[in-house]
Amino acid sequence: MKNLKLATWLLAVMLKTGVWVPLPKIYEELRPYGLRRVKELGGVAFKFVRPGHAGVPDRLVCLPGGLAWFVELKAPGKKLRPLQEAEHRRLHKLGFLVSVIDRRVDVDLLADQMQCWR
Repeated sequence: MKNLKLATWLLAVMLKTGVWVPLPKIYEELRPYGLRRVKELGGVAFKFVRPGHAGVPDRLVCLPGGLAWFVELKAPGKKLRPLQEAEHRRLHKLGFLVSVIDRRVDVDLLADQMQCWR
């Protein structure tokens, strides 16, 4: 929420002054940081793509011991689309773990959860 407020404030300043300042690329930083954390746990994170089937999570994280965890990366403050919510519910009903990450601290919390599940 803090990042969303900052982004809104920066946008207002840029529109008022005409001076454009690049916003931090938080979303782009999440992916490599998350991949590094998964690797530290001894796992791999595959980009999960299912052609012709929208709404599936971005990554499939596989950890030692047979743990599979779906992860959706979102820009800070962005919500899941209804189709994504439906697909996440479907995966949950099948018994899979699904998490949505939009902040660096969420990556750390998820890594801690994954370590506990191993």
